[in-house]
Amino acid sequence: MNQLVRHLLPLALLALTGCNTVEFQSPPTLPLAACDPVWVGDWKVLETEPDSPSSSTDEQYLRVTAECKRWYWVGFGVDDAGKPTVEVDDIQAEQELGFASTEKHQILALREIPKAPAEPGDKPDGYLLIDYRQDDKTLVLAQVDQSRAARLVIDDQVPGWVEKRDRRADGTTEAWSKEFWVYLFGSPEETRAVLDTHALYGPPSHRLEAVDAATSARLSAAIAKTPPKTQEP
Repeated sequence: MNQLVRHLLPLALLALTGCNTVEFQSPPTLPLAACDPVWVGDWKVLETEPDSPSSSTDEQYLRVTAECKRWYWVGFGVDDAGKPTVEVDDIQAEQELGFASTEKHQILALREIPKAPAEPGDKPDGYLLIDYRQDDKTLVLAQVDQSRAARLVIDDQVPGWVEKRDRRADGTTEAWSKEFWVYLFGSPEETRAVLDTHALYGPPSHRLEAVDAATSARLSAAIAKTPPKTQEP
C-alpha cells in the first residue's frame, strides 16, 4: 500500500498492506499532471470523525514542496514509555503521484512502484484515486467506497476483481484477518465515465488544514534530523 493512503486509511487497517483498497487499472486522464499548486504547503491531517475508534492522538502532517517535487509524511507521538517519537516518511520513495480530473472530480492518483517483475497470478498493479476539493485553507479528501465499487463488478457493470474475507479458514476472526480488495479494469476514458456516472466516493474521510509558521519550522527540523523511513516490503 502506498504510504499516503496507508496513513489516511483508518488505523485499524494499517497492517493490512493493501488488502483493503479500491484500485483502478487507469486514472481518468493520462498523462497525469505532475502538480496541482493547491497541494503545495504544510498540512495537518485530521480525520473527519475524530471520535471514531480509528482516531489517533498522534500529530500527523504532510509536506508538499514547491511544484510537488517532494512529499513527506511527518508524525509526532509517544512510545510505550512516554518518550516523544518522530517518524518521517519519504512518500515518493515508494510510489508515483500525479493529478487528474473529470467533470465531477479532482483526483490525486497514486500507484505503488513495483519492487519486482510481476509473476503470473499476481494481483494487477493499480491506481488509488483520492477525490479532493479545496475549501478556503483546507483540502477535503474522500476515498472510493469499497462496497459500491464491488457492486459494479458483481453486477457486471464494470470488469474487475473482488476479494473479500472476514475470517480465517478455521472460522476465527479479528481486525487483522479482514480483507476487502477491489480492482476495476478500464482505459482512462472508461475510468472517467465510471467516476462521473456512479456515486462511488464515500463521505469525506480526512481534512488537511494549512499550518502556521511555527509548525512549518517544526516540520523542517524533523525532516532535517530524522532519516526518512521508507515503506517496508
